[in-house]
Amino acid sequence: MIEQELKDIWRNSSETKKIQFDMTQLLTNFKTGMESRERIVRVRDRREIFGAIIGILGFGYIAYHTPFLVAKTGAILLIASYIFYIFKLRANRKSKHTQDLFLSIEEQLQHQKQFMVNQTKLLGSVLYWMVLPMFVSYMIYVWGVGDPSQYEIPSILLEALPINLRSKLIWSIVMIILSIYVVWMNKRAVVVNWKPLIKQIDTIIDQLKK
Repeated sequence: MIEQELKDIWRNSSETKKIQFDMTQLLTNFKTGMESRERIVRVRDRREIFGAIIGILGFGYIAYHTPFLVAKTGAILLIASYIFYIFKLRANRKSKHTQDLFLSIEEQLQHQKQFMVNQTKLLGSVLYWMVLPMFVSYMIYVWGVGDPSQYEIPSILLEALPINLRSKLIWSIVMIILSIYVVWMNKRAVVVNWKPLIKQIDTIIDQLKK
C-alpha cells in the first residue's frame, strides 16, 4: 500500500512539474509576443499622432486661406477627423488596462486581453471611424476647389490646390487606393498580430483555472 502511494505521489509530482513547465513556457511565449505588439502599438501611435498633427496644421492653413466655401468646409471636416483620430488612439492606450499593480495573474491577463480585444475592434472597424470620414471630407475639399484666378491666394497654397479636373481625378484615385490599402492593412494586422495573442491568452487562462 505504501509503495503504491509513493508511486502515485511520484507520478502526480511529475505531472505537476510538467504542467508548471508548460505554463512557464506559455507565459514566456505570451510575454514575448505581447511586448512585441506593444512596441508596435507605441510606435504606430506616435507616428500616426504626429502625422495627424501635421494634417491639422496643413488643412488649418488651407481652411484659413482658401476662398472656396465648399473646400473650406472639407478642410475643416478633415481637421475634425484628425482630432477624432488622435482621440481614438489615445482612448485605447494600454495604460488604461494596467493601472492596478496588485491584481492576481489571472486578472492581469484579463486586462491584457481587454487591451488586445480593444485593439482588434479599433483596427477592424477603421473603415467606419477613420477611413470614411477622412475620405468624404477630402473629397469635399478636392471637388470644392474652384477657379482661383479671381482671388488673391498665397502662391504656396496654389501649388497644393487641385484646380483642374485632371488633378482632382488624380488625387481622388490616389485617395481611393490609399483608403483601400489602409483598411486591408489594419484587417490583416487583426488576423496576424492580435487574434493569435488573444487565443494564446485564453489558453493560459484556461490552464490557470485547471
